[in-house]
Amino acid sequence: MNYTTTDNLSETCSLSQKLYDGLQFDQLIPVDDLEENEFNHKLYKNYASKKNQEYIERLAQQIEEQGLQRTPIVFSDVPLLIGGHHRKRALKLLGVSHIPVRKNDKNYTWKEFKNRPLDIMIIMASDNQRPEETEFDYHCALMALIEAYKVQYDSDPSMKQIQSFGATAGFSYKKYCAYKKLINGGPYTHPKTGQVINL
Repeated sequence: MNYTTTDNLSETCSLSQKLYDGLQFDQLIPVDDLEENEFNHKLYKNYASKKNQEYIERLAQQIEEQGLQRTPIVFSDVPLLIGGHHRKRALKLLGVSHIPVRKNDKNYTWKEFKNRPLDIMIIMASDNQRPEETEFDYHCALMALIEAYKVQYDSDPSMKQIQSFGATAGFSYKKYCAYKKLINGGPYTHPKTGQVINL
């Protein structure tokens, strides 16, 4: 059956109707028409990992039992996700026809953000529900924010900006400096023992 975008829940499959009963949304988008955001995949490099897939399967089970609790968020001009990538994948796994979406509260458009990777990644990181991650995942998220800054502003971020990005990514500036030494080589001082190691 060919489905189209609608705002009427009765025009969706019975599973969609069951899972979204009582949920507030602006539109119901056919599952294959709702696009994932490329910047989400740059920010979270583990999106295709086994651990992430297991999280999606658990989320699908939870949604199946309790219904969808939070509506995915999109840009106001196109059906492109800002928040809700895991929910979209979990709902697709369950076999729904449509995914409910809400336009973001600040009326952000893709047109205004498509060339501002840093700004959209910060918004995504602030809104995301994520599975438990490793230190390396947090490091990757911080590095994605730093690279996005370089693309957006054509310069390197300051220490203060990296500290701010670290707060968003969950990876402190101190850890960033330690990782940088490990990756680039040079003397490294263990934070607990004070032992200096030449790399």
